[in-house]
Amino acid sequence: YVLSRLHADPADRAGPKTVYPKAKEFRRRFQEVFGHTRCRDLRTVAPGATEATPAAFRLGAHSHCDIMVVTAVELLEALLNEEAD
Repeated sequence: YVLSRLHADPADRAGPKTVYPKAKEFRRRFQEVFGHTRCRDLRTVAPGATEATPAAFRLGAHSHCDIMVVTAVELLEALLNEEAD
């Protein structure tokens, strides 16, 4: 959602071509950290804060949902910073 809002221009028909690769890369990074992208699978694994989730570790996030949300924000921020460079 965030990526589509950042690149939303109703007049730009190429918008999806801009957003889809970024969303795919975000999904790849999330899966690299947690091993899954589906909620059911993630709940089964119940990941904890580790060196692979530095922001969640720093913030002291304990519940697996909090850890995944904080890490998702961190991954998205990194992706957007790379885009800006």
